[in-house]
This record gives sequence, structure tokens and C-alpha cells, in this order.
Amino acid sequence: MYRPYADEVPWELLEAAGADEDALAAVLELDLVRVAKLEGRVVGGYGIRPLSPTSYELVALAIAEGWRGKGFGRWLVGHAIGLAESRGGREIVVRGQRHATFLRRFGFEPAQNDLVLPLIPE
Repeated sequence: MYRPYADEVPWELLEAAGADEDALAAVLELDLVRVAKLEGRVVGGYGIRPLSPTSYELVALAIAEGWRGKGFGRWLVGHAIGLAESRGGREIVVRGQRHATFLRRFGFEPAQNDLVLPLIPE
């Protein structure tokens, strides 16, 4: 998992997964975008942003076609959870129901129109 160089941000991939371009630019500026690479090639990525000192939003999660179903999504979500926790996060929110079936495996639960994962401090 890496912080992307400017030319490595998978804009098209993340936008195709439903991420908002302005939200992506904001999380990139906050240094909260990460990419998964395999043999020097970006195969997926995510971005989170703070909603409050203890709440983070997963604004983007995407895996390149051809690499889905190989564990990269689990790796990215696990890393996003760890990054939010390391910055004091106590919950992660996903707006809407994007990736709902997949995210429920991690404990995300519906909360009105969103999905929420409470993070328990160690």
C-alpha cells in the first residue's frame, strides 16, 4: 500500500467507482489516498476524509477490472480502517449503499441511507 505519486492517482478508476472528483482532490491534498500496486502497476485505491475528529468517510474504493476477486478489496478496506484508526477515527461512514454486500463482511451496518462501521479503541 502506497501514497501515490501525482501521476499514479487512478482518477478514472476511482471516479468510475462512484467517487466525487472534488472529494478525491480534497483527500489527496490531505494525504489520505492510498493505492495498491503490483509489479509497479496501480491495481486499486481508496480515499478517506475526516468528517469530524473521530469520524471518517470512505469516499472512494476501487479495484481495476481483471484484479477483482483476488483479495485487493479486503486489503484496501483493512488498510483504510487502520489509517482512520491511526488518526483517531472511531467510525467510518460510506455514503449511500455502494459496495454494501462487500462492506458488510467488515461489520459495516446500514444507518439510514449510509453504511457505518464503528471502530472500537484498543
